[in-house]
Amino acid sequence: MAYAIMRGEKRKTGDVRGITAHIARTQPTPNADVSQQHRNYAVVGPAWDDQKGINAAIEARTPKKYRKDAVRAIEYIVSASPEWFEENSDKQAALYFESAVDWFQDEFGADNVVSAVVHNDESSPHMHILVVPLDAETGRLNGKWFFGNKGVLQKRQSKFADHMAPFGVERGKADPQRTHTKVHEWRAGHARLDERDAALKAREFSTDLEKQQLVDREVLLDQREQALAAREQRLAALERELSVRGEKLAGGEKGLEQRQAEIDRAGAVLQQRLAAARAAQQQ
Repeated sequence: MAYAIMRGEKRKTGDVRGITAHIARTQPTPNADVSQQHRNYAVVGPAWDDQKGINAAIEARTPKKYRKDAVRAIEYIVSASPEWFEENSDKQAALYFESAVDWFQDEFGADNVVSAVVHNDESSPHMHILVVPLDAETGRLNGKWFFGNKGVLQKRQSKFADHMAPFGVERGKADPQRTHTKVHEWRAGHARLDERDAALKAREFSTDLEKQQLVDREVLLDQREQALAAREQRLAALERELSVRGEKLAGGEKGLEQRQAEIDRAGAVLQQRLAAARAAQQQ
């Protein structure tokens, strides 16, 4: 069975612009396919490629006064096992991400979920959700409470998986010894998988090209064999024709020899007659 995937990481002021640049693709993303960027979209907040708008949404939800080291946003990545996307349609995937956003809004407050962007330009579809950890009771940023400790993270993983279960996904096996996978670690692993996938596709392309080249060579050889066979047939026909003509010439030469022999005999008879005639005149 496929797994529901949710990974989170706290983002301070220095991190926010880098994250929004990654989301909006305003910085190079080697494992993203530019030709597929038109399939990216926003579920909540500004357009997926509007980095300024996403930054402004974070600013608008942030109180005017906050500590310099305060957590400005919590970035969550939501996805599912790759096989789930292979077995489900794009429409079902869209419903999956929309349902995930509903859970985040219930969990953290709809106003705090300022951006949710789905990326379909990488090998596995996933969604970036930005939550501003604004405590409604105090009016202050409270990343520690919003993100929680290890126990809270594990319970939240279970709650999220239960919410997404109708889509045919489940929570990965809970392990007390397992540490929380941070977003940047998940992204790095995801990028490595994309690189492996790209390498495999390149190998497949190279293999297909070699196969096509072999097929082309076989076709060329077949054509050459057919051409040689046709030449052999023409040569055989010419040989037969020459043989017939040779036989005719041989027959003609034999006839000429016979006629020449007859002429020679006639000449000899004529010479004899002339000699006899001369002898008779002399008598």
